[in-house]
Amino acid sequence: MLEYRKMANLVEAARKSLNGESVNEGMRPFSSSELSQLKAAYGKIDRVDPESPTYKKLIDRLDGMSKEHLKQVRDAKIKFLSLLAANRLRNLGEDAVKGGLADKMTDEDLAKKHGVSVKEIQAQIAKGKKVEMEHTNDKVLAGEIARDHVFEDPKYYDKLATIENE
Repeated sequence: MLEYRKMANLVEAARKSLNGESVNEGMRPFSSSELSQLKAAYGKIDRVDPESPTYKKLIDRLDGMSKEHLKQVRDAKIKFLSLLAANRLRNLGEDAVKGGLADKMTDEDLAKKHGVSVKEIQAQIAKGKKVEMEHTNDKVLAGEIARDHVFEDPKYYDKLATIENE
């Protein structure tokens, strides 16, 4: 397992050309080279220990990033780091998944679109979150993926369960 200190240092190294300044609005975006370095390093990580002091340092660095920098990290699809950036964006009112089908739609909007009750939509989304958590540890991401599938078909997860049981 890659040391979390090294992960935090990679994030810091990606910002080294900023002469030690914090990452704020208006600063230059990450270069493709910096994002490639992070992607290469994170691709080696098997698991994350959220109790590690260096992991907490990494989180502090992410929390100091602007929305634009977080969007770059999210969109770069860097293992673990992109999910953490997406969570921060979600907390700032941004979508965790860029370009999701259900972006900006409420449960009521989805129910109206499909002509079903809000309760049915919420039940499908709840089933979907459980299914999607098999692929990620990020509850926000799992929820957004589930909402996108329910956008396509209000019975998506009922149908999936039927197919898996056959």
